[in-house]
Amino acid sequence: MKLQVNIKYEQKMYTKEEGKIIKDIFGLNATSIYFNLNINEEIDEKHKIINFTGISGSGKTLIKEQIKEQLVSENKEVLDFDDLVEFDDKFADINILELFNIKKSDDDILKILGSFGLFEMRILLSKISLLSQGQKTRLKYIYMIFNSNSNQQTNILIDEFLTFVDSTTAISFSRGIEKYLKGKNIRLFTFGVNSQLVGQFESISYQLGNSSINAIIENGEIRYK
Repeated sequence: MKLQVNIKYEQKMYTKEEGKIIKDIFGLNATSIYFNLNINEEIDEKHKIINFTGISGSGKTLIKEQIKEQLVSENKEVLDFDDLVEFDDKFADINILELFNIKKSDDDILKILGSFGLFEMRILLSKISLLSQGQKTRLKYIYMIFNSNSNQQTNILIDEFLTFVDSTTAISFSRGIEKYLKGKNIRLFTFGVNSQLVGQFESISYQLGNSSINAIIENGEIRYK
């Protein structure tokens, strides 16, 4: 797959008041703010997780939407985590065993539940509405993976990936899910703030700059690297 991300974002200071505020706060004379990102890379089939990491405002959601648009235009199967708006209400009164109709022989689902720290009797038997926010979020990841189309590669886009867990746990979960996805016709595009995930496994990682730190001045304008 050829991944192409080309984003050029410009925000002009339309009023003198806005320019004055920027000068008062940052001590800079600014007329425009720029955001530029260009990625052109061939992604190998072995890369099951394409990870974008950056602070809030670094452009993760813009990138996600452009990747989604590219995949849809190429007639690829796409599942977006943000589309699971009815999950909490739809499955509030059932537990994980009922959600996946789990039996003793279902090694596949049991392995991935273990990878995401959900393979405990208390968690498996609790109503989904009673799970913590972090547990429900990880359960939704699994739900998306098991609802993917096995006949063609499914691309799953997850914004705010593992935001609700600490860095050590995030690394553990990511390694587990990457191991699980080997041999599966699934690829994850993940977007989050856990910079510790960069370089931890075989996946491709892009670390987005902190635009407020990487600001440079050119001809009286703020330009973000």
